[in-house]
Amino acid sequence: SAALALGGHALYKSSTQPPPQSPAVTGVVQPAPEPETAPEPEDAPVLSLEGRLEAAAIEAGITGTELAHFMSQAAHETMNFARMVETGSSNYFNRYDPDHNPRNAKILGNTKAGDGERYKGRGYFQVTGRWNYARIGKALGLPLEDNPELLADPDVAAKAAVWFWTHRVKVRVPNLGSVRDVTKPINA
Repeated sequence: SAALALGGHALYKSSTQPPPQSPAVTGVVQPAPEPETAPEPEDAPVLSLEGRLEAAAIEAGITGTELAHFMSQAAHETMNFARMVETGSSNYFNRYDPDHNPRNAKILGNTKAGDGERYKGRGYFQVTGRWNYARIGKALGLPLEDNPELLADPDVAAKAAVWFWTHRVKVRVPNLGSVRDVTKPINA
């Protein structure tokens, strides 16, 4: 059981070991005990959806307030990292389809019947439309236009989100500290 040893000691966890002793009066600090076993690489924890996205963002140099906005927007779009694919009936996706809503379909680059559902929102920013899938796929060297479901894979989605943020959001935002300014290009 975990317990807090009084007198400035850190937390310790053990049912068989006593809490660590105070350093000697001489001021010599005793080293922390070695862990019993170091985790093997295959025992390393798998990152959550949020963790994968944050790692990809930091690796791309997104930090500070920008990282906070990036992660907040992704959390909103994915219902707090619970949904990587837009949900709805076939009728719902007609809003993106050229046979049912030619204006929206044209904006999204959807040119064929069924494109509305095929290129529905996926990934951390719920990327929508044939044009976006093709553009991101080309940039990442992935066949997203031919295999749109790839964008729901968390690792692909993390790379796509970083690309989308860098090339579609950040370049259009005059003030990365403004929630309103950051939100507009994600939903445009």
